[in-house]
Amino acid sequence: MFFSPMQKLFGRTSQPSRRRPPARFRPWLEALETRLVPATLDVGAGETYTTIGAAVAAAHPGDIIKVDPGTYAEQVNVNVNDLTIEGANAGINPVTGTRGPESIVTGAGNGGKTPFYVTANDVTIDGFTIEEATNDNQFGYGILLSPATHGSTVINNIITDNIVGIGLANNSSTDQTLIQYNLIENNNEPGASSGTGIYTDEFVAGGNLTNVLIDSNTFTGNDNSAVILGATTDNSFPGTTPKQSAITISNNVMDGNGSGVFVSSATNASITSDKIVNSTSGDGVFIGGGVNGLTITNDQISGNDGFAINIGPDVSGNAGFFSATNSNITANYDNIENNTAGAISITPGRYTGTLDATYNWWGSTDGPAPGSIIGNVNYTPWLIAPANTSSTLFWHDGSGDVLMVDTSTGNYAFFLADGEVFSGTNAVIHHDKLQIRSLREMGQIFLARGPLDGEIKANLTGRGNEVFYLTPFTPGPVD
Repeated sequence: MFFSPMQKLFGRTSQPSRRRPPARFRPWLEALETRLVPATLDVGAGETYTTIGAAVAAAHPGDIIKVDPGTYAEQVNVNVNDLTIEGANAGINPVTGTRGPESIVTGAGNGGKTPFYVTANDVTIDGFTIEEATNDNQFGYGILLSPATHGSTVINNIITDNIVGIGLANNSSTDQTLIQYNLIENNNEPGASSGTGIYTDEFVAGGNLTNVLIDSNTFTGNDNSAVILGATTDNSFPGTTPKQSAITISNNVMDGNGSGVFVSSATNASITSDKIVNSTSGDGVFIGGGVNGLTITNDQISGNDGFAINIGPDVSGNAGFFSATNSNITANYDNIENNTAGAISITPGRYTGTLDATYNWWGSTDGPAPGSIIGNVNYTPWLIAPANTSSTLFWHDGSGDVLMVDTSTGNYAFFLADGEVFSGTNAVIHHDKLQIRSLREMGQIFLARGPLDGEIKANLTGRGNEVFYLTPFTPGPVD
């Protein structure tokens, strides 16, 4: 019924009647209420939905899908924005937590198709076992984040026995993709990029990849690599401008994979506080080409079959896909030791400038083993105890001269700006004061004394009786 402006104002029709709200407002309010309340959709035997795909088809943005324990042989096309899909172990880290029966999404019995294909933004997948993506023609990833999506969260999952664990994409500088608390293991089924935990390139990402956090996951038994950030750098793909940016790989355990991290065509990236160990056929960190701005910080990189850090040749050979040079890479406060091929290698022509590898622990108070560093690398000063050793104290004079003392062992090293190093084992700590007296070859005597929390006066006889006044400092993330 149509009401005139005057009738609306006074709430009356043309005939006197009881005053009441116009009936036409009620259905509009009900529709609004329906939109404002997110729904929870249950999946499982005896539930409203028996497949995850059916629940997704019925879902709206903001909804939560809860999946009972069981096996679901399906390819779930997640095409609803802001959707949360929770398995039976949502919120439980598969490495550190105690999990119950799993919600298993599998390609087995479904042609080996990718279990989760995410084509929408701000999707969360939490608490599943995701397995058996074995069909290379049906993507081959346990989880594939579709090109040009953003804001995905993949958390608390077991991702196993696929060709590749996760295909990575994120195209937003403000809406981060998070890969966290997952166990990514044994993704070695035959197919393209087989044996990789997380894989991306400009095709998987749909262009540039940006704003990604890969944090606190465990990678093991992936025969190729734990993580590959594999965008190419040659002019035909196009250009040498880095295609991957603002990517943080932090607090992960990468143990017993073929190699640790491969990165190319990247800027503003960091590998920090990771444990990259026991790689069976490659390096801890392999840098392909076109990397401009990468920090490798506070990591344990040890026991790998190749180098700890390898700024290597173009692995595509004559194709030239990774042919651009690298620059602005730093490796500091890392524990680098017992890697079969050596500590750091730079292939000639693959790096511009001098690589900063200062303040690392090389497995010895004497620094890196002879021949273990290849290329133009500055590794002085080095740590005289493993990084994050709270007993190591530091002093400097602002001119490049640095004194380190490990108060638990008495080991010390005095690094002069000109490259000479005085070291020993007889630092004495008494009543919070330091005293060093060391007689060296050629009659040189090194003397140092002062409070642990204050200025240290050091003397070097035999070099013109040089005197140094050193103040405490903290060089980086060393507790």
